[in-house]
Amino acid sequence: MNKKKIVKFLISNFVILFILISPLLADNEITTFEGGNHKINFKFYSSALMGIGAHSSNFGNTISSIINDPSLACNNPAGLVFIEKYTTIDIEKASIEYLKKAVDRLEIDGVPLIFPVEKTSRKDLIGILKDFEISRIEIPINVRKLSLDYSPSFSVNAGDYYWQLNNMIETQVDNGIEDMKSEDLEPTYPEIDIFGGQIGGLNGFAYTFSQTEFGSWGIAFHKPLMLDFELIGNGISVTIKDTSTNSDGNLETTLVPLGIELFSNLNIDFSQVDIGFGRKISDDLSVGIGVNFLDCNIVSNLTAKINGMIRQTGGDIDINVAFNDPNVSYRNTLNDSIEIDFHKNLFGAKLACSYKPNNWLYLDAVYNLPKKANLNGSLRIVQHTLGALNLDGEELFDMELLKPAELTYTNRTVYESNILELSYPGGIEFSAAAKNGPWKFILSYKKPLGELSFHYECDVYEDGRNKSENGDFIDYADTTHKSYTLGLKMQHNFKFAVGYGRLAISGQFILADQILEGFKDDNDETVEPMKNIPLGSLAIGFGFRVYKNSFIDLNLIALPSPILRTTLTYEF
Repeated sequence: MNKKKIVKFLISNFVILFILISPLLADNEITTFEGGNHKINFKFYSSALMGIGAHSSNFGNTISSIINDPSLACNNPAGLVFIEKYTTIDIEKASIEYLKKAVDRLEIDGVPLIFPVEKTSRKDLIGILKDFEISRIEIPINVRKLSLDYSPSFSVNAGDYYWQLNNMIETQVDNGIEDMKSEDLEPTYPEIDIFGGQIGGLNGFAYTFSQTEFGSWGIAFHKPLMLDFELIGNGISVTIKDTSTNSDGNLETTLVPLGIELFSNLNIDFSQVDIGFGRKISDDLSVGIGVNFLDCNIVSNLTAKINGMIRQTGGDIDINVAFNDPNVSYRNTLNDSIEIDFHKNLFGAKLACSYKPNNWLYLDAVYNLPKKANLNGSLRIVQHTLGALNLDGEELFDMELLKPAELTYTNRTVYESNILELSYPGGIEFSAAAKNGPWKFILSYKKPLGELSFHYECDVYEDGRNKSENGDFIDYADTTHKSYTLGLKMQHNFKFAVGYGRLAISGQFILADQILEGFKDDNDETVEPMKNIPLGSLAIGFGFRVYKNSFIDLNLIALPSPILRTTLTYEF
């Protein structure tokens, strides 16, 4: 006989399964169905694709030193040295190093002057410049830039914008109970409020300090990923009725009323700090080194409280037993729970090189090491199933399979793990940029190294009760080990940006393969991962001067996140 599923519906477009009642048989009826009231809050923020500031985001989050922004502390430490500022001073006040550079650049009729500047005294250098009627020279000065990255916090009700949400939910419920509902059943559909939005606040900053003689330093902080999810569901109830004729010819009726309450939350917080240093090898070539620390925190809890009873009449005796009865000596709970708490600080490093052969061409390269670590913490999932439920026979409850004194005895499955390995990709990226007046053009290619994935291993403990062929009730206990890997392996990443002044449009195109190991479908077949998945981002924004040393950059469009990000940069 074919088994039919009762209820299985999804809440939210993130495919979160929040209630699944076990498969039942064609002889059963659903006599009442109350969908209950549910509230979902989901907030998200990510700068992983878009970069650590609005200016960097508008220009494609590339490594190009043409953007002249504090975000280079994270993206390209070699480019920090090209964040320069010049002043004009009298040659009498200039140091001997800058006098040598000024004399070394002298030309006669377009021909460079060949002169042994290293062996020339300061007085003679000044004399040479005066002979060429040069009394003042430009020298770079120390530059400090501080940027603060702010994103607004907001939340909207998805039902106000997705008018088909209620219709979709009602259709799912109708399809789930169609073959089993009683003739007079009028289901009460779930009332669901789904609020989605952005985690706002000061989510990043960057500071750069240029020391003209010793190099340039930078430090940056940003949030690659933040996610908050909360679900509260109550008032969910269903009554299942089964009728059958026993061996004495009497009609037996079994009722199973169940009430369900759900409480769930998920919090993911990834924070990254980058420290970078760059130094010129020559006037047009620099190298840099950077280190970063990625702090990862994953916390999740779920409690599913399921109360109910088994009521059977019409036989030799009436049966009336409740679940979660504390007065019985055996396990009789249907409650489920999830407890997850993992955290770790991952270390990474990068090497960078920037080449600026002239005032209009910028060439950059960065090698970023991938990261991998097993997070500290633990996971525990507890699931209970009703051992009295007969999924293979003609009746909902087969009394021959039940121990009369323990009808509501439940089987238990426990998943325990302290292994959650996070892999975070690095890569090799090359960028070419050109500047023509107010116009900027950037093309970039990144070859990702490593993968973005979670590898999870757990021990599965199962204990419960079966009935043997000779009629004895036998307790069982079994332990297995399972392993899963879920993630993405990026194959190629192309970036572009076009800017006019501080107005810019940019985008990324990423080609990735899905990583899916250890997962089975409903037929116990291995699930094949998807290949060549297209991903990407898009940003449009502009910037403007607030004061002579202050700028504001704004993301008008930033997909996938964040929305309306604003960055204030102060130069001093």
